[in-house]
Amino acid sequence: MSWCVGHLLELAQSEAYGEQYARWRYDDLLILPETWKYEAPKDKKKQLDFLCRLMKDKRVDSVVCAADVG
Repeated sequence: MSWCVGHLLELAQSEAYGEQYARWRYDDLLILPETWKYEAPKDKKKQLDFLCRLMKDKRVDSVVCAADVG
């Protein structure tokens, strides 16, 4: 058994979609990628990695997400 603390994933920063987006420019907006990218915040990465290993364990047969909708 384990738990989460806050959001374990968040939307990637704009530069993850290309170097041209590293600096905000009005002409580059609206950025709507075909596939959204996600990143784990540095302070949550260890817990996310642990949960991923746990979910892949053959002894685990179910996962319950008991969280609010946020």
